[in-house]
Amino acid sequence: MCATEEEKHYPLLATEARPVLLIAGDNDPHCKLALVNQLGIGLGDKTALKLVAGNHNLELSGAMCQQNGQSIEDVDIAFRRKISALAMSIYAWIDASLTNLWLKGSSVGLLR
Repeated sequence: MCATEEEKHYPLLATEARPVLLIAGDNDPHCKLALVNQLGIGLGDKTALKLVAGNHNLELSGAMCQQNGQSIEDVDIAFRRKISALAMSIYAWIDASLTNLWLKGSSVGLLR
């Protein structure tokens, strides 16, 4: 039996009962968007996907920056803003997930 890509890389994800947040760079060579989307669809409503411009480290390549005429300083400032916005998105997702579990009276432990 051949395992799917999801099963090979994340063997226990399908049985995860807690909310799942998937974060991926839109130009990540190690995490193809089709795979991330398939993971999200397979996990259902408990899953959220956050796409961020950048590679596996959420950075933009030097070539992409040069094409846009950005200096290193501009790229650094933009990267810091992007990470800050991502942190705010993660916080909002955690808050919503906890509220949703609380309202449902779920006994699913978020921490193991």
